[in-house]
Amino acid sequence: MRIIISFLILATSLFAQFRNGTYNYVFNLKDDSALEFTHPTNPDAVDDMFAGLLGQKKGAQPAGFKANGAFMANDEQKFIISDAGDGYNYITSVFGQWALTVENSSTGDDAKIVAEKYSGKDNQKIKIVRDTAKYRYASFFVFKHSGKVLTMLDKGKLVQQTKKADTPEQVWGVAYRNVLLNENAKLYMGIEKGAFSKLHGSGKNNISSSWNLIVHPTGSGIYYVQNTATKMFMCTPQDEAGNGIFTTGEVMQVPYKRTGYAMLFVFRNAPEGQKGLMLVPYNTDDKWALTIEPGTGIIQFKEKTGAPDQLWKLYNAKMSLW
Repeated sequence: MRIIISFLILATSLFAQFRNGTYNYVFNLKDDSALEFTHPTNPDAVDDMFAGLLGQKKGAQPAGFKANGAFMANDEQKFIISDAGDGYNYITSVFGQWALTVENSSTGDDAKIVAEKYSGKDNQKIKIVRDTAKYRYASFFVFKHSGKVLTMLDKGKLVQQTKKADTPEQVWGVAYRNVLLNENAKLYMGIEKGAFSKLHGSGKNNISSSWNLIVHPTGSGIYYVQNTATKMFMCTPQDEAGNGIFTTGEVMQVPYKRTGYAMLFVFRNAPEGQKGLMLVPYNTDDKWALTIEPGTGIIQFKEKTGAPDQLWKLYNAKMSLW
C-alpha cells in the first residue's frame, strides 16, 4: 500500500473555482462508474480474433476515455485537474497529458469525447460547476466552446449533451478513494456489522473500510466522506439552527441529505513529532477529532488532543467491482 498524506495538508477555505490536484476517483453519479483512460492499441491477428469473440472492436484503436463500473485502483483512473484560466480547468490523464476533448470542437448534442494531447483549445476547457439543486457534493463538467456538459451513456460511453434537470448521468464527483488506518489501535475506519449507520474499527482492508474523500466543489481542503460499500455519508447530527452537535460525540452515516446533518470534514496535522492526520468536523473551531478506542473499536468524536487514538494514516484503497 502507498501512503497518501501530503495532499490533505492544506488551508481550509471556500472559494469559487475548483481546486487543482491529482485524483484517483472521478465518478459518475448514475452508478458510481469511474472515469478511465484507455491506451491506444495496435493488435495482432490473435488479439483481433479474441476481440471478435468477445464482441469488441477489432483493429488499431486510438487512445480514449470511458466510464468503468469497477474501481481498478490503477493509474488509468487517475486524473490531473489543472487551471485553464478564467474559471476553467483541463482534465488530463496522468499518462502523457491526454485531455478530455470534444471531437472536432463540435457544439452539438452527443458529440463524442475523445482523448487528444493537451492543446489549450476551448474544446478541452471545462468549468466545474457545483450541482446546487440536488447533488451538492458533485458537479457538472461544462465545456467552454459549447456550453454542454460531460454525459455518460450506456456501456460507459462519454459524450457532451445539453444540461438537463435531475440527470445523474451528467453529474460527477471528484475524490480520493482511501482507507484510514489508526496504527495505535491497529484498526481501519470501518462500519459496524449489522448496524451500517454506525462507524466501527475494522481489522480488514476491504470495501467496507474504504472511503471516498469527495472534494467539496467550491472548498479547499473540505471533504464529504462516503463509504464505498454503503454509499452513505459520514455525518454528525445538527440542531434546528444547523449547528453541529458534538456533546455526545455521536458520528454516523446516512444517505446524502442537504439538511439535518453536518457532512463536511477537514484534516488537521498531527502534533509536532507525531505522524498521521486528525479528521475534524468543519466549522467547529477545531474542538473535536475522530477518535477510536483501541480495545473496543468504538469510533466517536472526542475533544481534539492529538492523542494516538486520533491519528489516522491514509492509504490507497484496493480494487473493487463498484
